[in-house]
Amino acid sequence: MHEALETFLAAGERLHRSSDAAATRRLHDAAEELHRGMQALLEESVTATDQGGHVDATVSLSGRLGSLHISAYAMRDLDAKALGAACQSAITAARSAAVNTFKERVGDFPAHLMNQDPESLVRRAYR
Repeated sequence: MHEALETFLAAGERLHRSSDAAATRRLHDAAEELHRGMQALLEESVTATDQGGHVDATVSLSGRLGSLHISAYAMRDLDAKALGAACQSAITAARSAAVNTFKERVGDFPAHLMNQDPESLVRRAYR
């Protein structure tokens, strides 16, 4: 994923420096590849369990709750308040795992853009 982002940014920089039709095509292709990669990445999911092991939550890397599995033991051993807390704990743990997985897959944002003013990046894109 990080490679697709770098390819897209490099193609954009080349296009910025020239008015070549081939550069425009390369930017378009790189943008499509980046888009496909991001869609696939965001559809992936992770699962986490509450500390008591009663509830499993599965969350996509986009943050959507996909499923919540409550064990039979939870239904027997926990009252409504504790069950709600276990569900919330599992969902929070799964969302945290999703964020960490996303960061691992995407990597650091390209260093040469970290110290730039966002407005200047947008202005540069439309010159």
